[in-house]
This record gives sequence, structure tokens and C-alpha cells, in this order.
Amino acid sequence: MDVISLDVQGPHSPRYTLHVAWGWAEAGRVLNYATRCPEGLPWPVTAYELTGALKTGIQRLPQLLQQTSRFLTSELGAGRAGDKSGTDPAIAVASAAIALADATTAAGALEAALACAQNALTNLYQPGTSAGTDDDGREDCPGWWEQSTPAEQDTNALPRESVAALTRLLCDLDEFLRSGGPVVADLTNFMRHRGDRRPGFTACNLIDELCFTAARFRRPAADVSAGTTAYTT
Repeated sequence: MDVISLDVQGPHSPRYTLHVAWGWAEAGRVLNYATRCPEGLPWPVTAYELTGALKTGIQRLPQLLQQTSRFLTSELGAGRAGDKSGTDPAIAVASAAIALADATTAAGALEAALACAQNALTNLYQPGTSAGTDDDGREDCPGWWEQSTPAEQDTNALPRESVAALTRLLCDLDEFLRSGGPVVADLTNFMRHRGDRRPGFTACNLIDELCFTAARFRRPAADVSAGTTAYTT
């Protein structure tokens, strides 16, 4: 069995990228087996945490899909894409871009559905266990996960006013960066001066990342009703 170390810092390579991608695919097969036996899915709270984990995974798909589409467009523009069939590679890139955009939309719908499922399971427990206590079947996060993804475990409480101000700032920046004109070209030139190998690709990814961050803040900020809101950092 191959062991894959999950580290956002890499070191990155084509082999590592594909190992992680196929590891994700294999994880789906393992979960199919795990959820059909009582040992793997014993309590309602397990289903609650499972849907939450799946929702988080799907939530990260749009960025991956967008970056893949941007990469293909960048390679085509730089003359580094060909088609073995002899046809214009731009046709394949354009078709892939449309399909990846459809997949991004579908991922958003799937994330929303999983969020609804998890919310519906919030208060379920198995009679005979102690509801709301450590005996209700809730599993602590394994040590390896806590060590490998510390940023996922830490939360900071932000005052409501700070959340609203940060949300407005992110939305203004998102609107500005997508306003067209010389904005993307200027950002590309900035990345080029910094020595980036694919300045246009990096600039577009930065804009997309800011857009996703703004969208994540926009929804909770609209729902804030208490004095503080916890955000994962």
C-alpha cells in the first residue's frame, strides 16, 4: 500500500499531484465500503460529521477546477499545448473550460446540499447513549490530522463590526479586480517583475482566490446575529 503524505507545501511535482488525486478517488471507494457496515457508520453523529467532511472537500473543488482551467488556457496562449489528432488545441481547451465551469457550478450545488444534510442531522443521536456528551458516538479528530492541518483546527472570534468591515473590503477588492481594463494586465506585470514563471496564470488564480474568500465571508456575515462570530483561520 502506497503512503501519501498530505502537505499543502509539497514538495510539489506532477507525480505528487496525481498520487494525491488518485488517493482522493480511492478514498471515495473506501468510504463506500465503510458506510455499508455498522462498524463504519454506527451512530447518527457519525453521519453528521461525515457529511461535514464531504462538504468541506467539495467546497475546495471550485478552486482546483478553476486553476486547472486557467493553467490550460495559459499553456495554450504560450504555445505549449498541442493536439495529437492534428486539430487545433484551442478547441479542446475551450471544451474543457466549459466542462470545468459546469463542474464548478455542480460542486457549488453539491456543497449546498451537503450543508443542508448536515444541518438536518445536528441534533440526532442514538437512544441509549448520552446525548450531547462524549458518549454519544462523537469521535475526536485523529492526531495525524490535527498535526498535518493545524490551520483547520484553530478559530478566532472576530467582533461583528470587524467581520462586516472585512467582508466589505474583500467584496470591494473582488469587484475592483474583476472590473476589467488594465487591472489584470497590471497584476500580471507585477507578478512578472517578482520573477513568477507564469505571471498571467498566477494573477488570475490570485483573483479567483480572493473571489472565493469574499464569498466565504459574505454568507456568514449576513447571518451574524450575536456579538462575535468564529472563523477558521
